[in-house]
Amino acid sequence: MMAPTSHAPQTPFTDFPANLHKWGYSTYEQAGPDLDYSGKGLEAALKAIGASTNPNDWITHHVQHSPVFNQAADGKQYNVGGRMYPATGARFESVLNPKDGIWEIVARENVANVLYILVHACTNAVTQRAVRRACQVFGREKPGRWPGVRVQVDSEVGRALLGTENGRAVAYFLSQHRKQLGHKAVFEMNVFLMNSWMLPNEVCFLFYVRNAADRKDSKTDEHEQKEEEKGQEAGVLGDGELDIMGVVDC
Repeated sequence: MMAPTSHAPQTPFTDFPANLHKWGYSTYEQAGPDLDYSGKGLEAALKAIGASTNPNDWITHHVQHSPVFNQAADGKQYNVGGRMYPATGARFESVLNPKDGIWEIVARENVANVLYILVHACTNAVTQRAVRRACQVFGREKPGRWPGVRVQVDSEVGRALLGTENGRAVAYFLSQHRKQLGHKAVFEMNVFLMNSWMLPNEVCFLFYVRNAADRKDSKTDEHEQKEEEKGQEAGVLGDGELDIMGVVDC
């Protein structure tokens, strides 16, 4: 995860949606999701990064590992290269903003300007434990609502969170899509709880993505600051925000 990835293998799965359909997935798009209290709980985070919060600017893209969307797999199989594989019925969704050019599914022409990756409602136990442990390090029980805690990821806490299943997915996405994105790096993240009546305690991550070359500029004064930072304890800044210094190259 933390090793240099200048020769990281590039993903062959770049033909959307043909690759998904080839491997037994079905897809469905739904317009106009409510981004806040109906369940998403993301309005404050989106406003903070300047993204639209108008439901009419967004679509929900559903994917299911089954030949027919919204039908149970029930032993269904699909054929790839003369070999039969079982459909699992697994489902996931992405909420996309065509107006702001979020994701290649809808942006198409230019996807290199990825600035943020938001991971919504993390439910796996490993990530949840890591977040609880990170909060304990700084004397907190929970990250709280947006902005929650802000962590720059070459700190011990940042590396631990980037190493969870949800963090690794972001790192692999960046490293395996350099042909499309250029050499990108995760510099920092906000960890926060959803502002939702439906899932009020689910953890979200907002990862800040920049060109990897920018890390050189950000480290210009790092050597001079390091000794001072060693003698400082991370504190609560502003509205409950933790600030921990550093960057990481994914």
